[in-house]
Amino acid sequence: MTEIASNVNPEGCTGKRWRTAAHSGASAASATRRSRVRTLARLAAVTGPHHPVADLDCDHYAATMAHWDDAAAATWNRPLSALVSFTTWAQRQDLLAGSARG
Repeated sequence: MTEIASNVNPEGCTGKRWRTAAHSGASAASATRRSRVRTLARLAAVTGPHHPVADLDCDHYAATMAHWDDAAAATWNRPLSALVSFTTWAQRQDLLAGSARG
């Protein structure tokens, strides 16, 4: 069972593209990486550190995004993008319920 860790390690859960961006030295890439780490840490805080990834549901994502309810659109879109990227990665790894590829 894969769990959401309380000390989210983006290199362990985000794939080659994020690792490359994190080590590119570009400030935009660094900001993106920090934003994604914060978003996944908030998701872990919402669900608890040992919540199985397969059991994530819409309520978890909504509760995570509620933190940015009063934010400007661009600010709100950053964590949304992080959650979409994480979900896409988890689906490709067959970690989400009902995401088995066949």
